[in-house]
Amino acid sequence: MQKKINRLFIYIYLIFSFSGCNSPLNFGFDLYEFAHFRKNGSGKFEIVFSLDRASRLISLGKYMAQDHMEFVSLLIQDAFLATGESLGKISGISKVTNIHDEGMLHFKLTFEFKDIKALNKAMRQININVDPAGVEYFKMNEKAFVRTHTQGIAKLVEYYQGYDDSLTKSFDLSFFFRNMRYIIRYSFGHEIRKATNPLATISKDQKSLTIIQRVFNEKEKDLLSNDKVFFKTDTSTNNSIAKDNTNTINKFTKKTHETRESESHKIKSK
Repeated sequence: MQKKINRLFIYIYLIFSFSGCNSPLNFGFDLYEFAHFRKNGSGKFEIVFSLDRASRLISLGKYMAQDHMEFVSLLIQDAFLATGESLGKISGISKVTNIHDEGMLHFKLTFEFKDIKALNKAMRQININVDPAGVEYFKMNEKAFVRTHTQGIAKLVEYYQGYDDSLTKSFDLSFFFRNMRYIIRYSFGHEIRKATNPLATISKDQKSLTIIQRVFNEKEKDLLSNDKVFFKTDTSTNNSIAKDNTNTINKFTKKTHETRESESHKIKSK
């Protein structure tokens, strides 16, 4: 089943080949990774496979490749449904939902996670044929957030480029997918202080960030290794505590000084 979600790209390429569109710049896929992380580590995760940028091409090939498009659509749906079923069996994962929007050419898989540990288990299932077992895709505490191993899409294409199949060998999948974009949008319960990825854009309220990367762009490819986000600490609370401590010390010092002066005055009076 995992192979189906990857090999569907090959059939989409057939549509590209026979549709009369000779410029790959007019064709592309977008993979979205959305997530919201609460302060306690729970949250919601969403994967969207979008063919929006391929709509013109699909329109051109509508009559010549209608059967191919229906087949591709069924493959994507089948793969997303199978993945959703496997995620529903993981402890700490709930509300798994699959949505297929034919009008918008979107395929969406969403789920909620109890904690980061459960999210990592879900990600291992999604990337079962790509990354080694035991990978920690997400790490988070009150100070920072880390997302690692985001090169999965490139790895999948490279894996199938070497797959011993005459259909796969006939095409340069890396060239075909060179305009594919990987779009990450994360929101947090914490305020963001800074992000290490130079392509990251932080929102005005400093609660979310967006990263748009072209998967096979040589300049951006190395930036897919990991993304780190550092949160703001609650300085106002710390300052308040420090101020209270200072006031307490000052009061104690003043009282001690007054007591000593009083005792000194009594001694002199005697």
